[in-house]
Amino acid sequence: MNAIAAIWYRDVLRTVRNIGVVISALLIPSIFLASFYGVFAHAAEALGFDYASFLLPAGLLQVLIFTAGGSALAFARDAEGGVHDRIKTLPVSTSSIIIGRLLADITRFTWSGAVVVIVALLLGAKLPSDAKNLVLWLLLFYVMTIVVCAAVDALSLSSKHPVSTAMVVQSLTIAVVMFSTAYVPGIVLTGAIGKAAQHMPFSSMLDTARALQAGVEAGRDGWLSIAWLALFGVLAIWGLARNLRRNHG
Repeated sequence: MNAIAAIWYRDVLRTVRNIGVVISALLIPSIFLASFYGVFAHAAEALGFDYASFLLPAGLLQVLIFTAGGSALAFARDAEGGVHDRIKTLPVSTSSIIIGRLLADITRFTWSGAVVVIVALLLGAKLPSDAKNLVLWLLLFYVMTIVVCAAVDALSLSSKHPVSTAMVVQSLTIAVVMFSTAYVPGIVLTGAIGKAAQHMPFSSMLDTARALQAGVEAGRDGWLSIAWLALFGVLAIWGLARNLRRNHG
């Protein structure tokens, strides 16, 4: 546990010491959320559509994706810089490195996501009114954070050049968010691309979060979210542990 805490503390400290990362994490997702609200809210509300509440999960998804991009780059730099190899010469398990990194990611998601929630509430968004749904809503995003961060970390370490791969992952983050029902309801998406976006794993998770906010049954989207997260979670943790044992020093 001491090793996990030390790795967690180190990774969090490295994040907060990077002023550029802190400013980006605190402001960029909220700016996106406020911008989309400013452009589309009037039209949505004319149709009786609560766009602020609809946008809140999208804002948190963007926080999650940015967190994952930062996690992949930090993890890759540690791998290429020999930090992981030095840690493994100590009586520290591979799982300690993974857990410490993921705890740092959860920490970043929490303080960055809190800003998005505050901005969304100021715009009129509603959180789940039922305590059970609120807990499930929060749990959904935290599990998503763990799974996505572990997945991109594993993907970065699978390459011979982890840092380069991590930078490519970072450059694709916005596209991942856009190619879903993050900012536009699935019912208005048409054509082959629209249909594909509706069936993206993130779309099911976002719609599940919105169902919890509205206090209605998530139905098929809820079960799909559980299935996707379980599948990707197992593959991500397995891949991360496997790749971490390889020598990237």
